[in-house]
Amino acid sequence: MMKKIIFLATAILSLLSLALFGQNLGRATSTGLRLGSQVAPTEMLDITGKQVNTATHIFTSGTKYGCDFLSETNAFSGASTGTLVGLRQTAQWGNDGNLTKVVGIIGGIHTAPPSVARTVTNALCFGADYTHTDGNVTTLTLFGSNTLGVISSGAVTTCVGLDLGTLIGTNKISLRSTGATATMRHAGKVLIGGTYVPVAQLEVVQSTIGSALLKLSSTTAITYDPIYEVTQGECLTTSTATVTIQTIPISITSTENLEIHVVAMNDLQTQSAGYVLRATYRNPAATATLIGSVQMDYVVEDIAGWNVTLAVSGANVLVVATGAAATNITWNCTTEKISVLTISP
Repeated sequence: MMKKIIFLATAILSLLSLALFGQNLGRATSTGLRLGSQVAPTEMLDITGKQVNTATHIFTSGTKYGCDFLSETNAFSGASTGTLVGLRQTAQWGNDGNLTKVVGIIGGIHTAPPSVARTVTNALCFGADYTHTDGNVTTLTLFGSNTLGVISSGAVTTCVGLDLGTLIGTNKISLRSTGATATMRHAGKVLIGGTYVPVAQLEVVQSTIGSALLKLSSTTAITYDPIYEVTQGECLTTSTATVTIQTIPISITSTENLEIHVVAMNDLQTQSAGYVLRATYRNPAATATLIGSVQMDYVVEDIAGWNVTLAVSGANVLVVATGAAATNITWNCTTEKISVLTISP
C-alpha cells in the first residue's frame, strides 16, 4: 500500500513539474522516493532542498538549505554572496561565489576550486573535517572533530576549535587540541574549579584539601624533570594536643625542597601567628629522609605556646600544629614543593 502511495505521489509531482518547469523534481524507485533531484533515493524518503533561479538553473544570492550538497558544484554564481547550510554529508560549492556563511551540521564542508579565488567570512562545522581548496576563510569554527582541516590554497585567518586534532590558520584557538601550535585565549577573568564570579584575573579552586592546586613542569632530555607544585591544608586545634595541618607526600626516587607557609588565628580574632619553614627531603625507597635540618625562617606569635613542626611518617612529611588549651585556633598552610623526580628510570 505504501509503495502505491509513493508512486502515485511521484507521478503527480512529475506531471506538475513538466507543466510548470519542464523538468522532473523527483524520482521513485523500488527502494524509495527522492524529491528535488533525479539521483536515485537511498532512503525510503530522500529530500534535496534547493533555492533555484529557474531561468538559468543556478543558485543566486541568498540562503541554500539541503540535506546533502555533495553533488552541488554550482551553489552560487558569479560574485554573488549568500549562506550555504548542509544538514548531512558534505556541503560543497564551486564556481566563483563568495559566501558569507557556510554551515555543515554533521558532515564536513568541502569546496570545489573556483576559477576565481573567493572568500568565506564565517565557516561553521559540526562533527567532521573542513576542506577549503581555494580562496580565504576569515573565521573557521569546528566542533567535535579530530581530523585535519586542509587549505589547499588561500589562508585561514582564525581557526577556533573544540576537541580537535591539528588546527590550521594564522590564529589557532582551541579548548583541546593535539596540535602543538594551538592556543587558548580569554580576555576576561577566569575561574577554574568554582561557580562564583571571579575577582582576580585567574582564580583556581581545589575542592579537595591537600590535593595539588597548581603544578608546573618541564620535559627534559635527561632522566630527571623539574616539577613545581602548590598544595594547601588546614586544621582546627582546641587544646595543646598536636594536630596535622597538612600531609605532604614525597615521591619515590625524588628529592624535594619544601617551603611551607602557615598562618593561624583564634576564633575571637584576637590572637594570631605566622610561620615559614624550609626543608629538603629525599625518598629513595618509600621512606622520606630529611637532608640536614628544618629551617624556621620566620616566626611571629601573640602566644608563645603556639608552634609548628615537621615530622616524617613513612613517605610523607607532616606539618603539625600545637595550639593552646581551651582555645579554638584555625591553622592554614600553603606548601610550595620543588622536585627533581625520576620520570624514566
